[in-house]
Amino acid sequence: MRSFATEQIPELFVINGQEYEINSYPLEALYGYEEIILMLDNNMRCSANWRGYRGVWELVDKELTLNSLVNGACDANAPSVNPEYFLEKNHSQLSSSGSAAKLKLEHQNEFLFQK
Repeated sequence: MRSFATEQIPELFVINGQEYEINSYPLEALYGYEEIILMLDNNMRCSANWRGYRGVWELVDKELTLNSLVNGACDANAPSVNPEYFLEKNHSQLSSSGSAAKLKLEHQNEFLFQK
């Protein structure tokens, strides 16, 4: 029996101005999946973006910061969401030194960041 799955649109992580794809969802360290969907009022999911959003993250002064967020990343004209809408309810940033978010970034078999 064969099964097929659509590759997911990844989150992005910025290091020194360079974007890298990550298969981690730091926003889900603050909210559950269903809560995120309700906050986005999201009906814009597709098979390549089951979570319904795409975030761009950056490590700034040892803090994981959400730079931008789009609702329904499958659409080329996906609407932007102010990231502070999510982060003001909890924290403006996720501490990379705490257990709030765990990321491992590997590019061409070289670890660029691991927390």
